[in-house]
Amino acid sequence: AKVRFAEASRESILAATKESIESAASSFGGGLPAAALTFSCDIRNHLLGTWAERESELLSQAFPGVPAAGFYCFGEFSGVDPNSNGFHNATTVTLLIGEQ
Repeated sequence: AKVRFAEASRESILAATKESIESAASSFGGGLPAAALTFSCDIRNHLLGTWAERESELLSQAFPGVPAAGFYCFGEFSGVDPNSNGFHNATTVTLLIGEQ
């Protein structure tokens, strides 16, 4: 069995949020989306504490005037690696909706 320990600062968590937003924007192909959705692991809310609102502020700054919504989730799974159970922790996903 493997055990992995990780430690994250508030700054690194927000940097990952920005990376998720930038990745979504790059995949979207330019222009402003009609709407943005964000799904963030609930542990991020606890780790960020009073900084939690900064996640949504980053999204608003990237896409001014675009309606946005999101919520905190628990138990993120992905079937990317067949040798893993696919459980992720402290993740965030940004989804942009609209026509290119």
